[in-house]
Amino acid sequence: MSIVGKVSEKLDALLEREYAALLDGDLASIERLGSEKVVLLEKISVAGVDDLDGFASLRNRLIRNQTLAQSAIEGMRMAIRRVKEIKEVSASLRTYRKDGKKMQVAIRDGDALSKRS
Repeated sequence: MSIVGKVSEKLDALLEREYAALLDGDLASIERLGSEKVVLLEKISVAGVDDLDGFASLRNRLIRNQTLAQSAIEGMRMAIRRVKEIKEVSASLRTYRKDGKKMQVAIRDGDALSKRS
């Protein structure tokens, strides 16, 4: 088997493992696989133009994994924003004045205030 074929097989297997790690949310494996992927992609970068046809089938897997990774990152960002919002709610009370403008009342430590209506 040619070097291109071997690299293609290794990259194919790595992309499947990366996909499974993305679905499982296994950040440690994703990081490790990412560095392995860089090594394989560097090998591809020195391949001749005629050899690149062997990697065309892997393009869809690369795009699939990249899309999934971007979605996971966006999900984490949303979760972080939500945690910050919850933390803000526990530290203060937002309400409206008679004129309709927002008003924020700080809640001191140790005070118990129910936010239920």
